[in-house]
Amino acid sequence: MTASSAYSSSTFLVGFVAGVFILFTIGIVTERDIRYMGNRSAQDPADATEQEGTMSDDEAGALNGMSAVLVVGDQSAGMMASVRSVEMNVPGWAVIHEIEGGHVLNALGASRLDAGLQEDVAIELLRAMEPGGSYAVILYTDNGNKEFEIRGDLPVIDMAGNPVMKTFRTFGGAASH
Repeated sequence: MTASSAYSSSTFLVGFVAGVFILFTIGIVTERDIRYMGNRSAQDPADATEQEGTMSDDEAGALNGMSAVLVVGDQSAGMMASVRSVEMNVPGWAVIHEIEGGHVLNALGASRLDAGLQEDVAIELLRAMEPGGSYAVILYTDNGNKEFEIRGDLPVIDMAGNPVMKTFRTFGGAASH
């Protein structure tokens, strides 16, 4: 292999990885992704009843042998978030993100998940969820170091190329007036 062809191969690989990352980043911050996952969008009327979402087989995460199923419901505002159940075939993370204007924003907290089914997963947050707020649980794989890194751990991607996530709303809670 000549130096020129090695340079071309590595340049292609770097460009390809950068392109995938850019397309994923554009996709995760669009309102369309939130609607795709089957939960209420920012335009839908909010109510204080619990909404349970389960993914169909088509929505279950699947990429390179990974799979995931996620169930979350509306919940009380405060410093803790709850995931009813999550099943992944690899270790990973359940991460709570803020949603504003249909866009996924800051990560507020993460809980490490072992492979398999886990129920009633409690996630301690760095900042309280506000009553009437919109939030998302997004599943991430663990890069092997057992520490959540927003830039090092990658979201689990479903068969349609979207992150495995469920949205929920908050009501009442410690932060209410």
